[in-house]
Amino acid sequence: MRVATGQAHLVLDLSDEQRELFSWAASKQGLTLEEFAIALLEAAAEDMIRGDDSATVRISSRAYRQLLEALDSPPEPNENLRAAFERYRKLVGE
Repeated sequence: MRVATGQAHLVLDLSDEQRELFSWAASKQGLTLEEFAIALLEAAAEDMIRGDDSATVRISSRAYRQLLEALDSPPEPNENLRAAFERYRKLVGE
């Protein structure tokens, strides 16, 4: 993460509850409130610039493990998948 060295300042008018919430979230990641805000603002800006070309999907750790297991041990192709692959090969000429 890049952190600016005093080149510009951003002033936010936060409620006490917001400041407490944001500070707690920052500390959970080992960041100062300033580092946390900069990281989130930068990520949001990059996501907006990329538009619909990318997306972040949040899943539970259990679902993530299941996904990795499925990728590591995919099932054998069934008849429908083989037929779809043949249609694709004919379509693209391979």
